[in-house]
Order: sequence, then structure tokens, then C-alpha cells
Amino acid sequence: MKILYAHNNKLPKSYMELVLGKLRGAFPEDLHSIERIQFSASAAEWIEKLERAEVALFTPSTYLSDGIMEAARNIKLIQLLSSGYDKFNAPACKKLGIKLANNGGANANAVAEHTLLLMLAVLRKMSLYHERMKKGLFKNSDYGMDVHSFRGSTVGIIGYGAIGRAVAEKSAALGASILAYDKKKIENGATQVELDTLLAASDIVTVHIRPDGTTKHFMGRREFSLMKSGAIFVNTARSELVDDAALAWALQTRRLFGAGLDVWYDKRHSPLLSLPLVCNVMATPHISGSTKTAYTDCVNFAVENFKRVESGETPFGIVSL
Repeated sequence: MKILYAHNNKLPKSYMELVLGKLRGAFPEDLHSIERIQFSASAAEWIEKLERAEVALFTPSTYLSDGIMEAARNIKLIQLLSSGYDKFNAPACKKLGIKLANNGGANANAVAEHTLLLMLAVLRKMSLYHERMKKGLFKNSDYGMDVHSFRGSTVGIIGYGAIGRAVAEKSAALGASILAYDKKKIENGATQVELDTLLAASDIVTVHIRPDGTTKHFMGRREFSLMKSGAIFVNTARSELVDDAALAWALQTRRLFGAGLDVWYDKRHSPLLSLPLVCNVMATPHISGSTKTAYTDCVNFAVENFKRVESGETPFGIVSL
């Protein structure tokens, strides 16, 4: 099998060794070929290598033009290591009849863990108290009356896919009640409700939907106005799902108790990053799905899919385009 591994120019050595080690272990190079290409490669190099490949593995994230994608028309599978595929040229795959697979939820547990971490951190005002500790202020003048426990909370989950289900399972284990909104029927693990009902009834709202043409600013001023006074908002999905200005308003007016955010529309100039500590924002730099365990699971998933292609079986995680 001829495998093309496409990757970011700045990946750490340990990441590269993980991916290449798994590929070479499963597909020895005396019987298979494994080529690499960096995202910064010229169009000519992309075309040359895509034309040779039978399958391709892409780390997040790059966008190839329609012209370059034409060279991939004979590839049997393009495998993404990410869950999201909004930054890849999925429309070209559909047009050319190329099978495109995401990671099948292989990093869902990591994202769910991080989501819970942000919930707990905001409930306990970790960002504020961390800064106070650094300044030598070791006492809590409010004696804990300004923070909350997780047990007994109602967690509202918007989007009940692999990540949403994992968040529900972990939240329930810690004593929360679970509401969920999804266009598809929810079989178990949560009480399915309409969006407005979820917003009004939840102590914590967390978003886990995919971005598309209909979901930009899915959470805007109207939605934040519907949320419980003193509720918490968490986003580990995509930044474009949220109107930053509307969220900043909800935090500055103390309508919300706080927010946990792992994704950023404008990393350098977001109004959310300049809010005072009292607004209780716990910020992380898009790392919710980034753990060594999660990367290993994603690469193992890709290897299994390539084996399925080799044996003529249908790969897992095929994206419906």
C-alpha cells in the first residue's frame, strides 16, 4: 500500500515519531511505501505525491485547493486525525468521489475530560484564586460563599455526538442531571429537550456541535439572555459557534457566573481575553483534544482504517458529505 502522510511543518519530534512508528509498525516499508509531505509544499509536489498515493493521512489542519485535490481522485481514503473536517476541502472530496474519514471520536474522551475540567475550574473560580495565590494572598475572604460544587447541577449539552455523550456520562458520574439538545433522537444518557428549554433550565451549558453554514453565532445575545442568571458557559467545540461580543456582554453584566473557553475566533484580539478576573473566564489554547493518549488513539484508528481499505472492507468514520 502506498501511504501519504501530510503534516504541519512545526510538529514536535515526539508527535512525528508516534505517527510514523505506528504506520511503519503496521505497514513495513519492505512491503509498503510511506511518503511524507509538509503543508507548506509546493502545488507541484502535492500533485506528484497525491497521484502516487492509495491512502492519505492528514494531521490538522490544511486546506487544499480544488486543483490540487484533482490529483487525489484515485485515492481510496483520505483519513483525518481530527474529529472536525470543516477546515479540509470536504466539498472537493464529495465532487471527486473520494472517501473522507474523521477520527471516529477517538479523541472524544480527551475533549470531554477537558470540558469537565473547565466546568469545575469556573465553578471554583480557579483563574481568580490562582492569581491571588501568585500575589501571596492565601485567604478566601468569602469563605467559599462565592464558589459552587458540581454535584446537583443541571448540565445542558448542545450536540449529542461522541463528545456530547462522553460529557454526559462523566457529568452524571459526578452527580449532575443531564439535558441535551440534538436534531437526532437521543436514546439514552440524557433528557432530550428543545434548545430554549435547555438554556433556561441548565446551570452549565456546553456546546458540542459541528460548524456549518447554519451554526455561525449559534450562541448569541438572545441565547445568552435565555440562560439562567448565574449559569456557566463552556465551549470546547469551535469559536465561530459563539458571538464573542454577546458572550463578553453576558460576562461583564454578571448575567453569567463565568465561562470556560478552549477555542478562539481571534486569538490576539478577543474581547474575552481582556476581561477582568472578576468575570471568571478560564481560558486554554485549543488543547482539549490534545493529549498523548488521544493522539495514540487517533493514529491507531487511522491504521485500522488503512488495514480495512487494504482488505477491501469499509472504513470506519466515513464523513457524510
